[in-house]
Amino acid sequence: MSKVPFVAITCFVVACGGGDDEAAPRLEPPCGATETHAAYSVDWTYEYNEDGNLTLEEGTIDGISDFRMELDWEGANLVMQRITYADGVDRTAVFTFSDGPRTEEAWDYDYDGDTVNDGLMETEVWSYADGTGYSAFYQADGDRIVHVDYEANDVRYQFSDFSYDDQGRRVEMQQDQDPDAGDGVERYDTWTFDGHSHMVALLVDVSSPTEFGVVDTSYRYTYDGLDRLTQLAFDSDGEQPQPPTVTAYTYEENRLVREVTTSPSEEVTIEYAFDCATSGS
Repeated sequence: MSKVPFVAITCFVVACGGGDDEAAPRLEPPCGATETHAAYSVDWTYEYNEDGNLTLEEGTIDGISDFRMELDWEGANLVMQRITYADGVDRTAVFTFSDGPRTEEAWDYDYDGDTVNDGLMETEVWSYADGTGYSAFYQADGDRIVHVDYEANDVRYQFSDFSYDDQGRRVEMQQDQDPDAGDGVERYDTWTFDGHSHMVALLVDVSSPTEFGVVDTSYRYTYDGLDRLTQLAFDSDGEQPQPPTVTAYTYEENRLVREVTTSPSEEVTIEYAFDCATSGS
């Protein structure tokens, strides 16, 4: 199963709300969803703690767990994330934070446009069931992450540098893989905002010393008059003729009720549920 992100959790705060003129609309978190593909369907369950933070996201196919994500929190900080796939492989991440205000948007799981974490990210350590994994070490300048080093087996294999505009918004990232060898893949991300501080585009340029050359990827965002994301267009092949994958979002009052993703290969629909206890789902 190809995991389809839950937009209200993974996208809404970062990309879809919170313009300069007014606060982003508050979305009611769903308790479940049905994701329908041409050949199968996935039933999703969401659980939250008393603060409204997501603690469980699980997808099942024919009653069998295919994807399970558990999240542990200390106050407003996400401190552990465990992902279990259908093959039983666990991937666990442990996060540590510094004290003080945090504006870095790497982990946003609220629904009203506020950043929920109290401190800046310091370390991120992923451990896999087969004994492998990696670590990320964050460097801050004031209240923003400006550099990240990634290590595997105590060897640095990648780093990222971030730049911000005069309003504190992240606008550029440069990432080098195998930087010490000097011949790895380089990636450049560029974020573009409109006059309401909505992120309207993310452009990704990847250059590689292989026969594949340069790969250009773009994400383009469209909003309604209530600052809600209504469309996300993902183009993975730059100037090539393959059409983009487009996701359309439908709302009813303060609820995201439907996502429809149309790609060159299939159409996927997600219907969100909000009355699971009474409906028996």
